Amino acid sequence: MSYYEDLSTAKKLKNKIKWIWYDTFFGLPKNNYDFKILKKMNYKICLVCPMLHGLDLKISHKRLSELKKKT
Repeated sequence: MSYYEDLSTAKKLKNKIKWIWYDTFFGLPKNNYDFKILKKMNYKICLVCPMLHGLDLKISHKRLSELKKKT
């Protein structure tokens, strides 16, 4: 999943893979819709560090904790 891919890819791969790598090209999304849907489909989610894309985005521990609780 990423800014360039939507949930349709994850839906097509349901029951074929267990993990989704969620790219953070522009940081975390403002809402948790994608994460909630992915969790309902029983995916485990791995957030890709923005530094892997050469970006210097700051993602706070507080935001990560909120995201984990809400999904």
